Amino acid sequence: MSEFSFAGTQYAKGTRCTIAGLQGASQHNGKGCTILAFDEERGRYKVRMDVEGLKLSVKPANVQREERTAAAEALEKAKTAVESASEGGEQLLTEIREMFQNRWKRAPTADEEAELLGKMREANEAAAEDDEEGEDAMLDEFLTMMAKGSGEKFEPGYNMENHPLFCKDEAALEAAALADPDGPAAQMHDLMTRETTAIEEAQDCKHEGNENLRRGRFFVGLAIKHYTNGLAEKLDPELPEERELLVQLYCNRCQAHLRRRNKRKALLDSAAALELDPKNVKAHFRGARAANMLMLYSEAIRRAQSGLAVAPHNAQLAAELKTAKKGLKGEMAQARVERKEHKVETARQQTIAEALGEP
Repeated sequence: MSEFSFAGTQYAKGTRCTIAGLQGASQHNGKGCTILAFDEERGRYKVRMDVEGLKLSVKPANVQREERTAAAEALEKAKTAVESASEGGEQLLTEIREMFQNRWKRAPTADEEAELLGKMREANEAAAEDDEEGEDAMLDEFLTMMAKGSGEKFEPGYNMENHPLFCKDEAALEAAALADPDGPAAQMHDLMTRETTAIEEAQDCKHEGNENLRRGRFFVGLAIKHYTNGLAEKLDPELPEERELLVQLYCNRCQAHLRRRNKRKALLDSAAALELDPKNVKAHFRGARAANMLMLYSEAIRRAQSGLAVAPHNAQLAAELKTAKKGLKGEMAQARVERKEHKVETARQQTIAEALGEP
């Protein structure tokens, strides 16, 4: 695996990366982030964006380690150090130790420190003399040494203009991909130009919606938008996988509508989910809750009982059924009171009319 590959590499917590190749949230592409964790069940990284502070869940193919950038920053800092002073040497050593610890989770040996320090100083001297070729050569050697710790391969003389981070536009990325068909620019170009299927787009929308729903009430509207975008994809309900995804999108949007008290919209989404999957317990439960919120108690009872027929021991459905029965009982009692009051009022009006001699 190349040092610059951005697919299939496990990055540790705290690793600095760049987002690339997102389709559903392309506004984040090219922005820096920090790895928070890797969700093995979903096969995605949890990252925190540098600028917005947002937390996203992204595929491994969409995160790209800033390996060379980190090394270049270290060299840039080293340029300002006074080489003859002990403080300058300590700064360089600190940079090396930090990079080693972040990269390999261990401290460098004394020999590795000496060798790497020498290369960084040579690169610093080349930079001071405006020797760009010498600086680049030393940087290549430095990265090659850093790669030894994991058995990764780094080819000295790598043209950074061919790296996707340094491609200014789509034309430059395409040219870089043609120049190095096996390099990271080619991988990035394939990701950006590959036609995604409707189900892939809908799945991305579902994941983005779920992430926003988990973030709290201020992001529920954005979650609804993502679920709606997913439902707008031309999924075929005759295909089991796509049918299941449609049910999930309707159920999840129903939940989002409930949080915003969009009761009628929630009821409609639960009905749409049940039309596709009559045994979906979540759709039965959320439909019953929406009906209770609308005080449609007879409908809530029907939906709760239908759900309990599928899942007899579901506590949430049982609670909604109890609420609906209590509400219906209250409605019936109120109706009896109103009928009695109407009867009394009618008799009173009739008595008054008779006293006045009215027919």
